[in-house]
Amino acid sequence: MVKHLAPLGIGIDDEYRFIGDESAFRVFFYRPALRFFGDCEFPYVKDLKIHADAGIDQLAAAIMPKSYIRDSKRIALRFYYTIATLRVRTGHFIDPHNLDNVLRPNNQMDALTQSLIQKMVAD
Repeated sequence: MVKHLAPLGIGIDDEYRFIGDESAFRVFFYRPALRFFGDCEFPYVKDLKIHADAGIDQLAAAIMPKSYIRDSKRIALRFYYTIATLRVRTGHFIDPHNLDNVLRPNNQMDALTQSLIQKMVAD
């Protein structure tokens, strides 16, 4: 398992806890969630969908002249937002002293997603 997770930036310590970069964990959980549940209405609780959509709408309006985001992008952003939110709510984030980086865009995301998430974390 350690060999397979290492290229993803994820490790396992001697007590069998995950260690590494929080953004690597989000991407690790995001990919299967989107692949297996992306065609579902929304596999998480309704309040997370409401909060995610409100945030997505605000972000889109702030950086785009017309605040429309295609459905596939909205679904992807919902999953990303929800995974990050659930990790923080349940205390399953890697670095409790650095919550400012819980939502951080990375180069595995397309340009629009990176831009939206960057706005999400801007002060």
